[in-house]
Amino acid sequence: MLPKINSVVILENYLIHIYLDDGFDFIFDFKPCLAYPCNKELNNLMLFKQAKFDMRMIYWDDKHDIHLDQMIPESYLQKTAS
Repeated sequence: MLPKINSVVILENYLIHIYLDDGFDFIFDFKPCLAYPCNKELNNLMLFKQAKFDMRMIYWDDKHDIHLDQMIPESYLQKTAS
């Protein structure tokens, strides 16, 4: 089971610094996700900067969210599997 998100910091250039409750933190580059039609509205930087989090998800409104399992680095998963 993945840890919970403890906090997030929205950085420049659609980067999100994610802090987990197990002490691990990483930076997720959201730019590739902006290419999906469902995320078109998040190109609006004002909306993007309004990100919130809950448990294992970052969300902006009732239409836009991304789950931790889509963002967490593969190296983290490999480390916890061993």
